Amino acid sequence: MSIHSEHRLRLGLLLAGGGVAARRFAADCSEASDFSAALREAGAPEALLSTMFSRAEDAADRLLDRVEKAGWRWLIPSEPEFPEILKTISDPPLGLFVCGALSDSPRVAIVGSRKATAYGLQVARMLGEKVAAAGGVVVSGMARGIDAAAHEGALAAGGLTWAVWGTGPDRIYPSEHGQLAEKISASGALMAEFPPGTPPRPHHFLQRNRIVAGLCEATVVVEASARSGALSTARQAIDEGREVFAVPGSIFSESSIGPNALLRAGA
Repeated sequence: MSIHSEHRLRLGLLLAGGGVAARRFAADCSEASDFSAALREAGAPEALLSTMFSRAEDAADRLLDRVEKAGWRWLIPSEPEFPEILKTISDPPLGLFVCGALSDSPRVAIVGSRKATAYGLQVARMLGEKVAAAGGVVVSGMARGIDAAAHEGALAAGGLTWAVWGTGPDRIYPSEHGQLAEKISASGALMAEFPPGTPPRPHHFLQRNRIVAGLCEATVVVEASARSGALSTARQAIDEGREVFAVPGSIFSESSIGPNALLRAGA
């Protein structure tokens, strides 16, 4: 693979740590035949380009070999397997590390509180089962609580589910979800935007939420407190013009504040 291939340069750009600005330069160049030239024309700083070339040359091969040995691959927007709907969001990723198989089936995000109630867990699992049984893909973040219940519901129905991580592909988080990750990747897919070695940090999960929402035609919020990350996923979905649904809950439960507020707002 040439050092100047888009596949390698996008990985170099990710490792250069350019953040949202780098992603936006890359999004402007998504149809270009010469990725590096298009980045320069889009106004990418020379310092960023220099670091991109350096990381593509020095680190890309080692990193790709490392993730491939672990069963993952680096997928970029120009490749046919990359989800078309994700290319249309305002801040598309440079690429995704993927473990498992992707499909073109309709996708629904089911998200909610890590500190879920018994009611919330029951609803999330039921919704996961129903979406999967109808031929849809359940997308969530593999977190404790609502996310895990939604994934487990899809698996119980013999359907497909995708988990989008807020860490690198070498870091299962939370660690007790190792078996769940194996089950998801066996028929569905695990995804991570971040490179290997990336630890779980609050801002990583907020950044991850735009991927969860961006992959899906609809997002369902089951339970969420006023400060829940699930609400950021719902906001991302609204910003992208996607459908947002919310499950009503008890007026006495803090976990119902988010969904009930979304319903008042028109979800």
